[in-house]
Amino acid sequence: MNPGAISGSWGMPEQLGSFALQAVIQSALPDSCVTVLEQVGSTNQWLLDSQPSDRLDHFCLALTQSAGRGRRGKDWQSPVGHFYGSASLVVSLPPSALGPLSLAIACTVAEVLEGFGVAGIRLKWPNDIQIDGQKLAGILLELPPSAPNARSNTERGQRVVVGLGVNRVPLGESVGQSATSLTNVLAGDAPSLEAMASRLWAAMRDCRSVFESHGFAAFEAAWRERDCLSGQDVTVLQGETRWVGRADGVTSDGNLRVLTHDGSREVSAGEVSVRAA
Repeated sequence: MNPGAISGSWGMPEQLGSFALQAVIQSALPDSCVTVLEQVGSTNQWLLDSQPSDRLDHFCLALTQSAGRGRRGKDWQSPVGHFYGSASLVVSLPPSALGPLSLAIACTVAEVLEGFGVAGIRLKWPNDIQIDGQKLAGILLELPPSAPNARSNTERGQRVVVGLGVNRVPLGESVGQSATSLTNVLAGDAPSLEAMASRLWAAMRDCRSVFESHGFAAFEAAWRERDCLSGQDVTVLQGETRWVGRADGVTSDGNLRVLTHDGSREVSAGEVSVRAA
């Protein structure tokens, strides 16, 4: 089935149970393994613990999470109605080449959401998808632990788990940050979970193929077009150290480039938190 064939399938997640959701999504993603769970601690952790040995892509969707998390271990609120999904993809590149993959994924997710009618999407380095400064979605990329007897990652490809959380329905008052949802930006007509999963994961597979062949260079223009930090004054929190500068886009390695009085500095996603000054 072409993922676009179910693009008009809208409605609340309660209209399809987990088994029906799984069947619909699986049919849209041939040569892959799809699991839909009523509840799980974390879709990322579920796939990390599964450690599949084959080269198929594995996808996990949960109707709710009890231990969802974001970057740097932060909790991700996970009530029913939102999109909580993770993709375990085999990427035929060494781990050292995967730095900018999360940025490429962010560009891909933005394009899919725009295809659903969402306008004004901006990307906040390294992993937030925003509209008018409000968070709509977040991405968390993790590498499974290597098995002791596994062949080198360079030879066999690196399995990467990409978690994606999208605020789909109205949010509660306890979110704790400025956020919005698909229901808000689409005037109440949010896409169904099966439509979102089918399109997003199919697009991630395409993104993986392009990234393997051309690296981040194939996504740089799309990132620049949506980069909400470029040209903005930012505060960088690096451990106990705080410094300021002006964001100047990203490097080919996916690092944030920041101009300071002492020259240009590169910031790695795993090291810092960046806030608008």
